[in-house]
Amino acid sequence: MAILDTLARDTSLKQSARRLTNSNDLWQDLFHHSILKLYDLGEDRVVGLYTEGNIAGYMAVIMHREWHDKSSKFNKTYRPQGEVSIGELTTTDEYGEPMTIGRGDIDLCREYFGEDCIVSPERVILARSMQSMKQEDNNRKDYHYRTALLELYIREGGISQVSRATKIDRVTVRKDLKEAINQIKKNGEGTTH
Repeated sequence: MAILDTLARDTSLKQSARRLTNSNDLWQDLFHHSILKLYDLGEDRVVGLYTEGNIAGYMAVIMHREWHDKSSKFNKTYRPQGEVSIGELTTTDEYGEPMTIGRGDIDLCREYFGEDCIVSPERVILARSMQSMKQEDNNRKDYHYRTALLELYIREGGISQVSRATKIDRVTVRKDLKEAINQIKKNGEGTTH
């Protein structure tokens, strides 16, 4: 199809593939794979997309799906999951201390900065800090919840009364109170009688 030959020479679409992959070595493979996907649509459909002026947008959608969808034919062919191992990288942090960046750090960076982020020691440190603050915040919320639950239990005098007052089922109240009491015992902050 002459239209696909024209697309294969389109530098703006090639640049889109390069940007989408952050100049990954596979950007040309992605570009050509996407053209082959258009070929599979059939000549009538491709001509229709071309005459409507939607061919470049359709091609961009194909490239995006093929690159980001882990179950896509492109990813299964060119980026098999078990084949590439990132391993660990040892570098230094901002204080000159040794720092190891592993697979978990890369996943954490992607969680906070997006799938296509470039992982750097600075971003790993920031992502770890953000995760730590998130954990502290969750612990603080849990602490306040358990403290309020204990205060209500002491004031109301029983699990059923706490359950009615909070509209939390009795099993959950009992479990959360038990965890709160165990945490107090563990921390040595007090005793229960």
